[in-house]
Parts: sequence; C-alpha cells; structure tokens
Amino acid sequence: MADVCESFDLSIDPERLAETLIDREIAATVAMDGAPDLVERLATDPEYSVGVITNGVA
Repeated sequence: MADVCESFDLSIDPERLAETLIDREIAATVAMDGAPDLVERLATDPEYSVGVITNGVA
C-alpha cells in the first residue's frame, strides 16, 4: 500500500489504509442467495468436481 499512498500523494499510514480496505471489503461481501446450498449439493454429487476460488479475504 505504500506505493499507492505515494502514487496518489496520500498522507495516510499505508498499514492503516490496507486494514481499512480489508475491513470494508469483508463488510461488503455477501454470498448470493442459495450459493452455500448449491455448493454443498454439487460437492456431494459424484458427477461434479467442485473447487471454490476466493480473493483470500473472506
């Protein structure tokens, strides 16, 4: 985040910016209605191979 702060001439602590970004991203993240149930059903069906890809935050 230090490079972002420098590039945009931000007078904020890069660590605080990163923590705030992560906190807000987590707060705004929601699973689509029915998604957990769908993943569970597909994972238990031998016809499908299921993998879950995330951005690593949640």
